Amino acid sequence: MQEHDGRQHFNITERLEDLRREHEALRWEGSFRDYFELVAQNPKIAQLSHGRVNDMVHAANCSDDLAKAPNVEVLMPWKGVELREMAMQRVRDFLIRHTP
Repeated sequence: MQEHDGRQHFNITERLEDLRREHEALRWEGSFRDYFELVAQNPKIAQLSHGRVNDMVHAANCSDDLAKAPNVEVLMPWKGVELREMAMQRVRDFLIRHTP
């Protein structure tokens, strides 16, 4: 939903419907090996529902608002095992630079 000032506002009803459609698109039949290969290519497939809702809410509002705060560094992308060490190092470096 877009407000008069041009800002985007989060609509949970629309987002949940989008997620339902995405979930339906992931419906399939196959062996565990087939599933494992799919998850290896796209780990989000195995994400639990509470994790999906958390990502949905956090990504929609918090990240945009926090990015406007002073002395903020936005890590994009920031999630994933392969990015963990890089993200943690950037957080450590940020804290060192901004801790009195």
